[in-house]
Amino acid sequence: METTNSSQTRLLYNPQLQSAEMTEKLFVVRQEQFALLLNNILKEKDNSIPQHYLIIGQRGMGKTTILKRMEVELHKEQYRKQFIPLLYREEQYNVKDLAEFWLNTLDALADSLQSEDYPAELLANIDKMIQELSRKTPDIVSKEAYKFLMDTCHDLHRRPVLLIDNIDIVFSGLDSGDKNKKEQWALRKLLSENGAPIIIGGGITTTDDVAKYNKPFYDFFKIQYLKKLNYEEFVKLLNNLATVTNSDASIFTTIQQNTSRQKALLELTGGSPRVTVMLFDQISKGFSTDINDDLNILADAVTPLYKAKFEELPQQLRTILDAIALNWDAISLRKLAIATRLKNNQLSPQLKRLVDDGWIETTPAYKDKGNAYFISERFFNIYYLIRNSSRRHKDKIYCLSKFLECFYGKDELEQISGTLLKQDICSSDQMLVYVALMNTKVVKKQLRDKIAEKAFNTFMENEKLGKEFDFPYEKFAPVANEDKNSGEFNFSFNNKKEENTFKQGIKLHGEKKYEKSIKKFDEGIALNKQQEVFWTYKGMALLNLGHYEEALTCFDEAIKLKPEIEPLWWLKGNILIELEHYTDALICFDKVLKLNPDFEPAWFFKGKALKELERNEEAIICFEESIRLNPENEYAWYEKGDSYKELQQNELAVADISKAIEINSNNAQWYCERGCLYVNLQNHELAIADFTKVIELNINDQWNYFAYSLRESAYCIQNKFELAIDDCNKAIDITSIKYSRKEMNYYLRGCAKNELSDYSGALEDFDKSIDLDPNDKNVWFWKAECLFELKRYTEAINAYDKATELDSNYQVAWSNEGYTYMEMKDYDKAVFAYEKSRAINPQDLMPKFYLMFLYRDKLKEKKKAIEIFESIKEEDVNQNEEKKFACRYYLHKTLFELYEQNKGIAKENLLRAFEVLEGEQKLSFIVNEEWWSRISSVVIDLDYGSWLLEIMKEKGYDVVLSPYYTAIQALEIEKQNKEDAEIYLNNRAVEISETAREIIEKIRKYMD
Repeated sequence: METTNSSQTRLLYNPQLQSAEMTEKLFVVRQEQFALLLNNILKEKDNSIPQHYLIIGQRGMGKTTILKRMEVELHKEQYRKQFIPLLYREEQYNVKDLAEFWLNTLDALADSLQSEDYPAELLANIDKMIQELSRKTPDIVSKEAYKFLMDTCHDLHRRPVLLIDNIDIVFSGLDSGDKNKKEQWALRKLLSENGAPIIIGGGITTTDDVAKYNKPFYDFFKIQYLKKLNYEEFVKLLNNLATVTNSDASIFTTIQQNTSRQKALLELTGGSPRVTVMLFDQISKGFSTDINDDLNILADAVTPLYKAKFEELPQQLRTILDAIALNWDAISLRKLAIATRLKNNQLSPQLKRLVDDGWIETTPAYKDKGNAYFISERFFNIYYLIRNSSRRHKDKIYCLSKFLECFYGKDELEQISGTLLKQDICSSDQMLVYVALMNTKVVKKQLRDKIAEKAFNTFMENEKLGKEFDFPYEKFAPVANEDKNSGEFNFSFNNKKEENTFKQGIKLHGEKKYEKSIKKFDEGIALNKQQEVFWTYKGMALLNLGHYEEALTCFDEAIKLKPEIEPLWWLKGNILIELEHYTDALICFDKVLKLNPDFEPAWFFKGKALKELERNEEAIICFEESIRLNPENEYAWYEKGDSYKELQQNELAVADISKAIEINSNNAQWYCERGCLYVNLQNHELAIADFTKVIELNINDQWNYFAYSLRESAYCIQNKFELAIDDCNKAIDITSIKYSRKEMNYYLRGCAKNELSDYSGALEDFDKSIDLDPNDKNVWFWKAECLFELKRYTEAINAYDKATELDSNYQVAWSNEGYTYMEMKDYDKAVFAYEKSRAINPQDLMPKFYLMFLYRDKLKEKKKAIEIFESIKEEDVNQNEEKKFACRYYLHKTLFELYEQNKGIAKENLLRAFEVLEGEQKLSFIVNEEWWSRISSVVIDLDYGSWLLEIMKEKGYDVVLSPYYTAIQALEIEKQNKEDAEIYLNNRAVEISETAREIIEKIRKYMD
């Protein structure tokens, strides 16, 4: 038995060298794709025209591993009588024509047979043939090598399966420079013959040879795309690596306990199996509490690989890749041209090559023409930025922020932030981490504010450190509760005492000691009433304490002294928003924008004020200006989307909220809002995905409750009632929240149970909902529906009455109450309920049809029935989308004619009813329809059963509707002799007679 060792797990770029045993042990995350391929191949008959397969995925996604796994599987004893796998070496760079391709295939055949210990003579024979063919012309080699391959496989009774990685290299080698692609067409012809080899190829992308119409391999392959690993697959791979490398038990504990770290690493690796294996050593060793140490260790781990890969590229490709990597976010073609000083016609072919080779991916450019480009492997992007940014360069801090978000994740990063806050900032490296943390999106704002305060205080005490980072302390001065201080304040003081008083006040403010800071600012005002910064920061402290009126007075004083400072007007406007004085706030923001049209926060808060005034069109214009000045303002994108929602422009709302989510993917509210918009747009799959994301974020119980409640509704709409019930249970189980609507959860769970015919369980939930809120008409209605299904008609009537008591215009409740009375044979009360329904909506045809039946056939008030019938226009019925109305119209007309003994006209109308059902392909449905049973009961009561049977037999409906025909026939026979009717039924086939008996019972229920 081979000893498992960790070195084999590191054969990342050539899994072909792994043993069969190790291949199976390591292969855990592409099982579904592998099983599908294998099952499809096993279905191939010996001499069938084969289906060929193409696996598409970026580098490191597992294409080579799947091909190796397929080779290992097909070498097993149970498949050797059917197939022989031929695994080519990974890059077929020597292929320049079909001759070379088929010679490589013979090499692969020899390797395959050798691995199965075939006789040496057979292997020698193949080697001899390769040598002989090598001396002939390419045309002859191509034909004879292929013939030799197929003859050998035929003698072995095994069909070759060609496992070709990087198949695009093979295609590009064939017909190089030949526009007609003759050799590719020739290869396609060979592979389309009966009994031809089966190809499973791997590639980074679908090249033109495969993707474009009129190209040789268009529509030739069944394509499987290898997506990034999901979280479950990622953890499964980590656990498996721990197993095969004989890691100690603590590794499993680390993997299982640090879920936030695993999710962060998943994002960091881009879901790439290869990068996951690369980082496994570090994952298994654990991480330090020093971010810089972790960063350097990880960067060192990947440096040899990334450095070598990068340096292999030609200079122009390196230049382009450098510009894309330093940008982090997707960069448009226009901006890339500026950054590289290359023209578009120079960039385009090189970008295509980088995409084809898996270095970069594309996305539609935002507010720019064409595509934008970003690095496929985010870890490479982070590595590159760390290695290529200076300390003072903004990209260094931005990159580190992104690394922190990706690598540590929300929970762990907040824990690290808490630890850092307890330590002094003693070095540039420590300050770098602080500044980066301030710019992260995932850390709570409260924590970021504390980090900013500590950094600010350090800069106040260490001006040298502040200058090193190009962050003068003025930039860190806290402004209200926002992070948007772009204004200019006067920090020049008349003397040292004023300056020290101000610094002491600012330090206290930064420590959230607002009352003490106010006293210091009052001291400053006593020293110099003309110094606006004392009034300003006193106002900020009061604002943080919620003393809005006093804060407003301070800002007014500051404005008197310096009316040209726009942030003062902005701060005043913010307070007026807090005081709900939105019109006055608009005046302040307009003042700001007159002083500085590019003061972005003013546009944003002006938009919020307009939104509160329900002036959403104007608000949108303001948010657009805010976004123009700061495209990364996630809140502006969200508020703009919310304004579109208020205007019921749901698609535009989705687009803007999606942009907010793109900037910050950890805001639960935004996913909930977008999910609700998707529900409005009837895109329930995307809605469910958003609600699921909220649950995965696990911000707190309140948001989890909202997400479960919203998702349960979406599942109900999709008729996924079991899933809806599961979500209802989870929502109900969350008890540690301030706001909940458990009555709605019980109601929705009851509705789901009702749909699953669990009427007793549904009743329990409706009663629980009613206990919490007895004034919801819908709960009473559905309780009545359950009671009806349980045939507890009197209780159902009471519940319907409660629903109509809460809403006298609840039409469907009146209608269903009428139906219940009809089942109880209390026809007068049924008429009363249906007349209520008809009065609420005179255009609704359904209550009219029921009333005609009641008046004409049960209460013998034919005149009233005729009046109702004459109120219905035949053309309106035929134009109605609900064709059942047209059918019922002609059936009622049939009965009216039968009452007048006009059998001929009655027949015409009956046949028209049948035609409607045939046109809708619903003829067979009438067997189980209650309304057809009622009509049938009247026909038989009027003694026209034989007439109905004759028409059905004449038109062939006695065969098409055999159970229904049998039921009518039995009821007719029963009029003469009940025993003969039973004998007649017993002589019919069981499958017909049993259904006929059910129909008879339904008809009898309505017969007089």
